[in-house]
Amino acid sequence: MQQAQQVAELVKLLKEGAKSDWGREISAQDLQELTECVIQIFAARTREMEEALAPVDEWFPIPGKSRITDTDALLFVHKLLLGKNLELFEVQMFRNFC
Repeated sequence: MQQAQQVAELVKLLKEGAKSDWGREISAQDLQELTECVIQIFAARTREMEEALAPVDEWFPIPGKSRITDTDALLFVHKLLLGKNLELFEVQMFRNFC
């Protein structure tokens, strides 16, 4: 099975987990490792697009019509910033630099 097909199957499986209680059975460590991998893949793809002068402004980690609530997104970002010991000032400096 090709990697793209494996990822598609993983996405399908995780969507099922998000809709049901079995997603709670995923260990915190596995969830952290999954998040870390997704962030690394997303960042690498974004860098590639920037180097190819592709329209990066239209490239987001979630689709425009996402099922993620604003509260869920903020909770994730909040915990990510805490985990990396980043402050909003640093985020704003980065946004101004880009």
